[in-house]
Amino acid sequence: MNLERLADLYREELLEGVIPFWLRHSLDGEFGGHFTCLTRQGDVYDSRKYVWMQGRAVWMLSKLYCEFDPRAEWIDAARLVIPLCAAKRRCFFGRSASLFMSLRTLSAMRGTTR
Repeated sequence: MNLERLADLYREELLEGVIPFWLRHSLDGEFGGHFTCLTRQGDVYDSRKYVWMQGRAVWMLSKLYCEFDPRAEWIDAARLVIPLCAAKRRCFFGRSASLFMSLRTLSAMRGTTR
């Protein structure tokens, strides 16, 4: 398989498989952010929201929006992280590093930076 065909395959899988799956199943419109732990069918099996996933989702969706195609659904999904992060600023700043946030209570479970 040549590189052009491989690039087309990856692009198709990303835009027609991976991104639509996460947009359909991971968004939490009620409390903000993205669910991290989903089954292959898209069911949430753990309600914790890992901070690394929130950052990754914002970066990936913003990058797609800015450099590939300015789709409103992508930037809206990236912005969905803002309320969650704003509610728990200490998760990202301060002496402690947050590993994950619980879903409904929005309480941070912090690990030390040491």
